[in-house]
Amino acid sequence: MIRSHQRITILLASFLVGPACKTRDPYYCEGAPLDNCSLSDAGCETFSTQLDTCALGTGTDLIISGNRIYNTDTHILEDVGGGNAVPVMHTRVTNGDMMDVMLANSFTLTGGATLRVVGSVAFGIVATGAITINGTINAVGSDPSGTPVIEAAGARTEMACGTIGGNNGADDMYGAPGGGGAGFCGRGGNGGQGDANMVPTSGGPGGMDEAAPPGFPRGGCHGGKGGNGDPDTGGKAGRGGGAVDLISAVSIKIGGGVNAGGSGGLGGSGQDGGGGGGGSGGMIVLEAPVIAGTGGAAANGGGGGGGGGKNMDSGGPGGSGAVKMTAASGGGAAPIGSKGGAGGAAANVNGETVDTTNNDGGGGGGGGAAGYVRVIGAMPTLALISPEPSRS
Repeated sequence: MIRSHQRITILLASFLVGPACKTRDPYYCEGAPLDNCSLSDAGCETFSTQLDTCALGTGTDLIISGNRIYNTDTHILEDVGGGNAVPVMHTRVTNGDMMDVMLANSFTLTGGATLRVVGSVAFGIVATGAITINGTINAVGSDPSGTPVIEAAGARTEMACGTIGGNNGADDMYGAPGGGGAGFCGRGGNGGQGDANMVPTSGGPGGMDEAAPPGFPRGGCHGGKGGNGDPDTGGKAGRGGGAVDLISAVSIKIGGGVNAGGSGGLGGSGQDGGGGGGGSGGMIVLEAPVIAGTGGAAANGGGGGGGGGKNMDSGGPGGSGAVKMTAASGGGAAPIGSKGGAGGAAANVNGETVDTTNNDGGGGGGGGAAGYVRVIGAMPTLALISPEPSRS
């Protein structure tokens, strides 16, 4: 619940003009003098407990089709790969964490369409009408093999993650261990041991958990890099899922999916590289009087990468968190390496620890933990939500 000392400050983009009004938000007004809680002459009343929607201004009906990408730093919506770039009416809100919000009367993502959201801050939609998601909002952790890596919207930096992030595996030329998976709702799995010439070296520890869902959308964290056997053979770590906040005064209908899963760690390369740990799932917030549909929302963890072997045999990459009730799989092991750990999902929010000792190669990366799905208002009737949602 957002109470008076936690109220969110509204940072308006220069081109937006919103009505000046007070709110009758019960979480804001509780215990305050009546005069401080009266409605303004404009008659505006916020429809969100997270922020004052009266101060945001209004948007238009927004319909998105095709494969599009939105960057919360540039506020530009364009085709994946570039082209057809258009600015979107938006604003930014903050309560310590920052979120970039699309403003709409109604919002529709058509069937088969994908909206990829990237950038340094969380992504949100605030609509005075219905939000309809028949395609996919994709806030999955970024591909760690990308150059440069462009993070999912609101995924945390290494500094912001602290002890939540997975730890790197140690380097060892005889068989390096895997990196730890990232934590968030649960704990990240520990990386698997490296053989280390018959003297196993422990894998990187998994990241810690956050005991309660944050009060504001916050992304997941990175796993730990796999240890190197020969130079540069450790698998890169999976990245954290992003943060998505959907707020509607009317309804949220999901026939497709909202995905804030962590990405999988990469496998260790040949010559004994350890697998990278999986990234943790991010966070999805759904706030509306009606939340329903045949689709789902998920913030599952990514799987750890498999350990490498000798003779240039590489481990496989871990799977990324998907809109499913099942965990992302760990990457397959190269001969004499060990398999990566599965990510957290559904009721099992912890990433899997790799507890097998391989014969002579690299250890697998630990699985990334699941993130959070938070529901405010209505009891949701979606086909699936993973992990199990928190309600307020």
